[in-house]
Parts: sequence; structure tokens; C-alpha cells
Amino acid sequence: MHTVTYASKRAEIWHWYWRAWALPAGLWRFHVLFGVTVAIISTVLHEHNSFDWGYFLVAFLIGLLGAVILFPLWPQIRFKNSIRTLTIDPQGLSSSLVRYQLRGHGKTCNASNREMAV
Repeated sequence: MHTVTYASKRAEIWHWYWRAWALPAGLWRFHVLFGVTVAIISTVLHEHNSFDWGYFLVAFLIGLLGAVILFPLWPQIRFKNSIRTLTIDPQGLSSSLVRYQLRGHGKTCNASNREMAV
């Protein structure tokens, strides 16, 4: 039987996100795609008879800035400060999630187990 216990911190999630962003085929492509999409939609909806490159560039920069600010916040919002345990035994894999929350002066512990078939 093998057991691994681990926990993540918000700082680790933050560093992972920016490492994944900086890869050559990384998350930066989604930020740029979001900026281009915002720029195209807002330029098309803008009431001009011709394509306005200045308006497109401003909309692109605003969309890109919004993506760079908002996209990294999602993993931080969804973060759960928990201790995770993965156990591998002859019956298969089992995992548990132990969540610690401070209430008053003591700690309360909520645990959930999930069984996975191999």
C-alpha cells in the first residue's frame, strides 16, 4: 500500500499559473485570443462605416489587460485550503480531502472519501 499526503498553497497556484503562462505554447495565447476577440467584437459593433484600426488597438489592449488581470484570479478564487491523501492498494485508488477551517478557537475538520476503480 502506498499513500501520498499533500497540500497546496495559494502562492504555489500563483507561481504555477505564471510558469504555465510563460511557456512558448502557454496560457499567454489565451490572453491574446481573448484580447483579439474583444477587439473584433467591439470594433464590429462600433458604429463606423469602415474598420477603425485605432479603435481596434485600444479594444485589444483593454481586452488583453482584462484577461491578464482576471484569468489568474479564477484559480485563486476556486482554491481550497485542504490536505489531500491518495492511497494505492490492491483494491484500487482511494482519495480523501480533509478541509480545515478555523471557527472560534478550535479547528473543525470535514472529510470526504472518493473511491476510484482502476
